[in-house]
Amino acid sequence: MVCARHLSVTRAAKQAGLSRQRMSALVNSYRRDGHVALISGHRGRPANNKIPEKIKNEAVKLVREHYSDFGPTLATEYLEERHEIGVSRETVRKWMIEAEIWTTRKARRKRKHQRRDKRECRG
Repeated sequence: MVCARHLSVTRAAKQAGLSRQRMSALVNSYRRDGHVALISGHRGRPANNKIPEKIKNEAVKLVREHYSDFGPTLATEYLEERHEIGVSRETVRKWMIEAEIWTTRKARRKRKHQRRDKRECRG
């Protein structure tokens, strides 16, 4: 709407919750490159803090071989102490669930016996 002159840059910035300078930069890049300019340049690339697959595979292999009966917290401590693989407990938990070494509490919860209606009391 800004490019079609139906809306001012200031009004558009206010509606979008951006500063006027940022909205002007977006409008200029939109005019120059089209809708592609509004998409993040980081899209489709892995995150900067992503743990490499090599480390993940090694950790899962070690947990499967040595610590398969451990919970995520204890497995994380042993990975840190003995193998110098420092990842968070939550990351190890997700990896263990993914590798089907660990099940969530919800999955572990036993099914209750099916309830039946009480019989009428005659007597």
